[in-house]
Amino acid sequence: MSTVDKNKKEEMIDLTAIWNKYKPFWWVFLISIIGCVGLSLLYLKIKSPVFLSKTLVMVNQEEEEGAGAVGGLGALMSSFSLGGGSGSNVEDEMYKMTSHTNMVAVIKHLELNKNYWSKPGLFDRKVWYYGNSPVRISIPDAVLDTISVSTKFKIDFPADGKEISIKVKQGKEGTIFKGKTDKMPYSVKTPYGTFTIDTTGYFVKGEEFNFNAIVCSPDESIEDINERIAINQLSKKANAILVDLEDVNTKRAEDLLNTLVTFYNERAIADKNEQALSTSKFIEERLIQLYKDLEDAETKIEDYKSQNQIVDATAEAEYTFVRKERIEAGMLEMETQAAVLQMIKDFLNSPENKYNLVPFTTDFPEEPITAYNDLVLQRLKLESTTKENNVALKSLTAQVDAMRKNVIATIDKQLQSTRIALADMRREASSAEKRMTGIPRMERELTALYRDQVIKNEIYGYLLQKREENQLKLMRNRPKGKVIDTAYTEIEPISPNKYVIPALGLIMGVGGGFILSNLIESRRKRRNKKSTTSTEA
Repeated sequence: MSTVDKNKKEEMIDLTAIWNKYKPFWWVFLISIIGCVGLSLLYLKIKSPVFLSKTLVMVNQEEEEGAGAVGGLGALMSSFSLGGGSGSNVEDEMYKMTSHTNMVAVIKHLELNKNYWSKPGLFDRKVWYYGNSPVRISIPDAVLDTISVSTKFKIDFPADGKEISIKVKQGKEGTIFKGKTDKMPYSVKTPYGTFTIDTTGYFVKGEEFNFNAIVCSPDESIEDINERIAINQLSKKANAILVDLEDVNTKRAEDLLNTLVTFYNERAIADKNEQALSTSKFIEERLIQLYKDLEDAETKIEDYKSQNQIVDATAEAEYTFVRKERIEAGMLEMETQAAVLQMIKDFLNSPENKYNLVPFTTDFPEEPITAYNDLVLQRLKLESTTKENNVALKSLTAQVDAMRKNVIATIDKQLQSTRIALADMRREASSAEKRMTGIPRMERELTALYRDQVIKNEIYGYLLQKREENQLKLMRNRPKGKVIDTAYTEIEPISPNKYVIPALGLIMGVGGGFILSNLIESRRKRRNKKSTTSTEA
């Protein structure tokens, strides 16, 4: 006999022995399987199904229209990374959408920090309420925001409406209130505040009713929602964001997702408009000053022509412009850049703008200015809702001051680099001027006057275009997140699984049968052993 055949025979013998051993206990297996499968089916009956709700949002990638600013200034800004388009980072938008501030606003708006349900019978599923609760529990928002523990209510309404039983638990302290009343509304005083219990239009009188509720702070609700919500970018090349949420109440989940996107868009529009208004004020002030400077430049040119009796300044300066075209163009760009950078630096150094948003975010290295503006926005919002001695406000103010110094230091470095390059060009221009022995002094002076006028014209035109772009931003309140699919819920619940749970019950029943059979057999052997010992004695 081969080894394989021998092993097969031994295996058959083992299976036969197992069958013979447990065959007398078939009734134990039957009871165990029926019990475990029955419990699994009971679990499916009383367990509230959890559904998955989803919404799909497309993040708009807005580009600045000012990528090609007026004349040579657009090329200047692009070459020095101070201009051009800027798109939204999808991951950043995902963080903004599910940010703590946005979630708190949604929870307060929908009152998601209050969970209501009832349980008609021992073997019935919980009935979850949202927007249709027969009982409402209220507490001032200012008090609720300070509560760090959840408060649980159990209210039993008898059919006759009298002797309403109320039981309240709070945090780890256990039951803090237990009493009865025959009327509503009813106030319950707790160590953390006074709660008011009242019936709503959905309450049906004359029926026995068991009601339960949990009330907690928005912060505590966020922890629960964060465990059930997921936000993902569909792919690295797509701007689409998929947000899904698990919940036993599909209407509540859909409202949460839709409101989350709505509040995210409202905040994005508000932030954009606030920055645009700040930019508009700054531009208008600079335009007024530049207009005066342009008038002064034109007056100087006119006076110079009159004093030196110049008829055709263009023809007389043509030789100079042709020979120095490359150098003058470079100097023009460098001086314009220096002027723009100095203008932004003056804005930051001005005490009046100490805690204002920096304009021209697309004309400055984006990371430091964006981070600075984000801090300023946080401070402005916090300042509007808190007092001056607020610790968080002082901390934010200190951060803004420190970051402003860093931004100014960055501008100083760029100014230094620009001035070094400009000094090199001036030395080159000086060398060229020495070779131009035939150019009269007045032509050189007139060229300087023209150059000053051109620089101011370039900056003035640049600011005019920025003003138009800014007005378009204020007029175009397009949502940041375009809703592709409003919140919807999948038909089949994701848990509990109606196939897996009974299967687990069957497996547990078989396993329980083996355990119970061995226990019965062991007990029987002990009894037989005692009986034999008694007989021998």
